[in-house]
Amino acid sequence: MKDFATVRCKQCNTPLQVPVGGKRLCACGSWVAAAAVPPAPTMDITACRASSDTVRVGVSWSHLPSTGGQIFINTAPLESKYDVVWNQKGKQGSRSEDIFIDGDIVDIVTVNLYNAKDPNNITFEQRVIGDGNNVEEILPC
Repeated sequence: MKDFATVRCKQCNTPLQVPVGGKRLCACGSWVAAAAVPPAPTMDITACRASSDTVRVGVSWSHLPSTGGQIFINTAPLESKYDVVWNQKGKQGSRSEDIFIDGDIVDIVTVNLYNAKDPNNITFEQRVIGDGNNVEEILPC
């Protein structure tokens, strides 16, 4: 089923139901267009315990400009000594990393995707797994 938008004709000001991303001919003879709605950006992360010493972290994204990313793992007691950084340009992609954590308790997993196309305006999207309560919250793979 197509989505429709109500658009007023610029010539005669008549409201018309127009398919999103399409156009329709008005009774006055003018073409009326409805702009396409851009897809919503998505970013999903997963984390699981691959072994007693390894955490597997995955991230996938679409419609989200990115030039790279970073995975942080905070352990209990609080340490942030585990992280992975990568460069990967594109509006969609995926990344998976197995991170050796030496048997520590995984408290929080944070994944950031960066867009550094303009050095003066670095933006990022962030997703987090865990509540920071010093308890492991990820399940075995």
